[in-house]
Amino acid sequence: MTIRTAVWAAQYGNRPWRQCRSFMCEPMDVDGRPRPAGARRKGKARPNAKAVLMEISEAGFETATAPAPAVSDQDKLQRAKGYPYPRPDSSFVFVNGQTYDFDDNTWGGAGGLELLQTDTVQGQLSMAQVLKNHGAKWELSPGQKLTPVLAVGSNAAPVQLARKFPKSMFPDGVVIPVLRCVLPDFDVVYAPLISSYGSCTATLENSPGTAVALFVTYLQPHLLERMDQTEGAYNLCQLTEVQLQIGLGLEDFRRGQIGRQIISTVYQYNHQHGSLYFPIAGMPLPKGIPIALKEIKAVDRLFPALGQIEMQLACKHVLGALPSTSNGSGAAMIPPLQIPASQSAAAGGSADSDVSGRDSSQNGGHGQEPQLEWWQQRDDLDDWMLQNLNDGPRRLRMVEALVRMATPFRYPAFKLIKVLGDLNSENVS
Repeated sequence: MTIRTAVWAAQYGNRPWRQCRSFMCEPMDVDGRPRPAGARRKGKARPNAKAVLMEISEAGFETATAPAPAVSDQDKLQRAKGYPYPRPDSSFVFVNGQTYDFDDNTWGGAGGLELLQTDTVQGQLSMAQVLKNHGAKWELSPGQKLTPVLAVGSNAAPVQLARKFPKSMFPDGVVIPVLRCVLPDFDVVYAPLISSYGSCTATLENSPGTAVALFVTYLQPHLLERMDQTEGAYNLCQLTEVQLQIGLGLEDFRRGQIGRQIISTVYQYNHQHGSLYFPIAGMPLPKGIPIALKEIKAVDRLFPALGQIEMQLACKHVLGALPSTSNGSGAAMIPPLQIPASQSAAAGGSADSDVSGRDSSQNGGHGQEPQLEWWQQRDDLDDWMLQNLNDGPRRLRMVEALVRMATPFRYPAFKLIKVLGDLNSENVS
């Protein structure tokens, strides 16, 4: 615990808390009733805060934060399987770990952020009032601009932004406008990476005719620098000649509507080795084809789509075949992967479809136990994922094998801005 927490515990004991409408907390008595302001709990006197700090210092807690508590295997698996994590259905402003939705039609650029209206438990508030409540500063120096950076994978998820931008690192607060958008002629696919936190992560790929639903984060210089620090094994790239439609949802795009703003240049993080390609049964492509993220919605999708758990199963299946079939040449030696019909490109790889594998009768004869397909072999998945999470060298061997099955980013109108780490980097958060 932090020193501040330790002082509180010593002063007030293990007392329940109540969360107020203002997201602040106030102490309550053990019977659940709020204690009047200034009133003390009867019984043992409170120790002096200064004395508590001295005791903590003498015990060896010189820093403000004690070692992080151990994370359980279940928590590790939950994080790994949850990628790319839930995100709001609308545009929002991320402020110190909390999100505030707003109407796309009211977005007028960074200069008008404080005028945005958002619904809160306290009623409708302006963002100026929200920032004041948080003690967060929103100041742009003369000539300073925000950098629009696509959130291709998990960077649009509030839980991931909270991990990357903890309030403790930014005393003036964290303020990030996050706008939904539609990017034509691209799709979000799996990178050749199993991250240090166990997830199969995302990257962007050119896909003519497809339109994918994304978010774009508008980052101040110091927040862009921090985001760079969390993107090991990726490159910061600049895309040009695109038609990114800002402030637009996919359903509205289907109906022919256009975005609040259309920009032709945007930045994004792309994996250094491009997209992971798997050979797919029935497709005459020796090197294979990218696999889209089922959780990321798109229209006119060309690639088969798998969810996070299904992709973990696919990697387990493919990598399990490598020791006996691969000569180091990558995907060419891997047996083609049979993709369920519901996940094929023809089916659109819908985010609502599911790999169930319930009908496996074609695999077994009369009186025989049906052979499980790769997407049904889930009994040992957790053990396989935990080995990747707890054995760094083993995970890196898996990643190196996936890289041999990768193909560089195919979009020609992109410019490399910055290389961020390498395959050994663990700062992918």
